[in-house]
Amino acid sequence: MVPGERVLKMGVRFRSPTEYLALFGIHLTGDSLWGKALPGLPDVWAWGPRYHHPKWHNDGDSLQLLPTISEHWDGPGVTEEAANARGKARYYLYRRINELRLAFVKNLRDTDYVFTGVYTMDIEQSDTSKIVWRRVATDVNLDRLDLLDSLRVKQPCTPL
Repeated sequence: MVPGERVLKMGVRFRSPTEYLALFGIHLTGDSLWGKALPGLPDVWAWGPRYHHPKWHNDGDSLQLLPTISEHWDGPGVTEEAANARGKARYYLYRRINELRLAFVKNLRDTDYVFTGVYTMDIEQSDTSKIVWRRVATDVNLDRLDLLDSLRVKQPCTPL
């Protein structure tokens, strides 16, 4: 970020979660680094996924800084039954809460965290076997985080 500028732009790099979480007034207390809820903003998270994670995968087009991030849970030590149960639980949860994620992806270009934008679950591409997060914004005005709510996708009322 440019000193004094209060707009977070896609492509900005951070060395650690401590750096980017401080933008939102979040100071680490030693628990999970992969994501933190933004204070006062329901279902809005600062998300630090690891690109090509061995269990979560977090795949996408790195040349375009991940316009979508496809996430599914499996890998060493994960049974098919456990993966299916977790996939279903996550799919229905994210579909219900309509979460927004500000993504700071680790290992996309190097070991830094790169801000790739604001994401919401793509209902059309997601199912109980995978969640696809679609970028809905490339910049975030840090002085107007209340505007993030307008980025939520209005979900059609369809039977599950």
